Amino acid sequence: MKLSEAIREGGKIRPQAFGTYFDEENRSCALGAASEGSGFRYEQTRGSVTARFAKLEKHLRQHFPMSWQSQSESIASDLWYAISERNDDGMTRSEIADWLEAQGL
Repeated sequence: MKLSEAIREGGKIRPQAFGTYFDEENRSCALGAASEGSGFRYEQTRGSVTARFAKLEKHLRQHFPMSWQSQSESIASDLWYAISERNDDGMTRSEIADWLEAQGL
């Protein structure tokens, strides 16, 4: 499964969040959606919020590449940062998935 597909699938589960993977209002950001779209279930994890996020990050690293080279940029960027920045700047998860799809992800 591509990262763009996982975001689209996970985006069907809950509304979009900003600034965190999951919030208290049952919303998820693009990376939270990617994790759920690829099989991770945040509610089923145990432990502190920090421990839950560590499990989510481990899941994402196992399923998706974390570095990315844009055709329009000359330097490699951290994929998580690029997705998080777009999410928190107000792009919808669908728009982020479109952008990733254009990158072949």
